[in-house]
Amino acid sequence: EARGAAAEEEVLAEVGLQAALNGFTYMVQDIDPVVARSKSLKARILSEYMRALLQAHGCGGADILNERFYNHTPGESNEAAMTGLVQAVRKVEKAVDSARRSNDSMLVHTACILVWNLSLPLMQTEYRKHVRKPFATALAALESIGSNLHQLKVHLQLEIANCDVSEELLTKASAKLQEALQVDYVVSDEEKAAAGWERPLDKFVVPMKDKCELISNIYVLPENVEDEATLVLEQARDANSVSLKLSLLERAMRLLEADEPPLPAPGNTPVPASDKDEKEEPEAKGKKGAKKAAKAKPAEEEEKPPVAAELDEAALAQERRAQKRAALFAQVVVIGWGTKSAKLIDLVQRASAYLLAKTFTKVSDRD
Repeated sequence: EARGAAAEEEVLAEVGLQAALNGFTYMVQDIDPVVARSKSLKARILSEYMRALLQAHGCGGADILNERFYNHTPGESNEAAMTGLVQAVRKVEKAVDSARRSNDSMLVHTACILVWNLSLPLMQTEYRKHVRKPFATALAALESIGSNLHQLKVHLQLEIANCDVSEELLTKASAKLQEALQVDYVVSDEEKAAAGWERPLDKFVVPMKDKCELISNIYVLPENVEDEATLVLEQARDANSVSLKLSLLERAMRLLEADEPPLPAPGNTPVPASDKDEKEEPEAKGKKGAKKAAKAKPAEEEEKPPVAAELDEAALAQERRAQKRAALFAQVVVIGWGTKSAKLIDLVQRASAYLLAKTFTKVSDRD
């Protein structure tokens, strides 16, 4: 009879968790008092998850989670929502150890996924310090049960490294990123195509690891202009005086501008070659045109086009370099604008002009 009651309470707890995930808080408020007193460890753990989600709903943090892109309105305080989310994450984190003791992988997976999802709005400068420990706890739990949620592991390792970078612990961050590179995971062809990487998260892991090693290791020399500009921008970020910051940003801009094509004059946007071709009419029609086409055909057949894979690799390398340079121009804008000094306005406008002149796609360049 006791086992039957415990089984019923476990089912009730699972219903309550689904209700909490879908925003039916009135149901959770009725279910939680029952399952919280259950003799079943599983039911009590699920009760902790429900309470964390109730906390997120009560503070307004769940509304932020449901937005695809959270745009904070200037002047509007969201401190209460963020504080509530921090408390919700901590509640789930405390339940992780109990989930591990239960020997139920589903409970561990649920806890780790909740930690990740509830922490998404907290991944910003002022709140990032609150997520490192919960992320480390979740990662350790996943590894302890041999979890197959490999992509979540990489996500957690990447964000832990981000936290370490914000604390200037570059060696620890580099080690964590190396671990992320060693985790194997499988994604769909659509995700690979969208990211331009065989492992989509490497798009973020590899550049960050290279940057950490470049900055922290005095024996690593810049291999190209972009690496040299990266070091100069790090010095500019830490510079205290406006004049020194301006000097370093100017140096970074000179390095980047040297490899950039000249900007088009305002109102004089060049027409793409494909558009020109569409506007041009065929040169020859009839028999004369047919003869020219027949003569041209053997010549085309004799030419051996480059291997598609080689073209793809070259284009991919060029695209990644363009993305890296765009990120560097963006850093110039952020650092220069952050000083709130009129001396840097011209520099910020120059860097912005190069950014606006680049072509971005919604899929691969969304970040």
